[in-house]
Amino acid sequence: MASSVFTPTPEVLASLPEAQRLIEQLRAQLAEELAARARLERSLAELDVPIQHVGDSVQFLSDAFEELSQVFHGYRDALISLRATHTPAAAQLAELREMETVCDLEFLEREVPKVCARSRHEAVQAAELVRTLKEFAHVEPPEQRPVRG
Repeated sequence: MASSVFTPTPEVLASLPEAQRLIEQLRAQLAEELAARARLERSLAELDVPIQHVGDSVQFLSDAFEELSQVFHGYRDALISLRATHTPAAAQLAELREMETVCDLEFLEREVPKVCARSRHEAVQAAELVRTLKEFAHVEPPEQRPVRG
């Protein structure tokens, strides 16, 4: 889709059939460029929706993790309370604490919200970029004027 400026010579302009052929050639090039921009605009529109969905999903996961974190804190508080009463469940509680250590809950509590926030921010930036590209690619249809004869 290389585009170059054509400057006709006086001889070409003098030749009406040649000028008409060049006009048709230029119209074909313009139609091709408009079609390419329209394809770009459609592709960007198709990309915009999934990016928005990813951003919404990351926000949902972030909110869900916050709620889960509160549950984990309640679980820990219950463990501390049970340990303090020296109930026979102490061995089970120790096993549960070991499971927390293995899954590195403290790391997850610290890092997952950061990753969710960063992902959400990047998804918003990508969606803004797509909207900007869509605006750039949008081509108003040429105004139809009657040909004077």
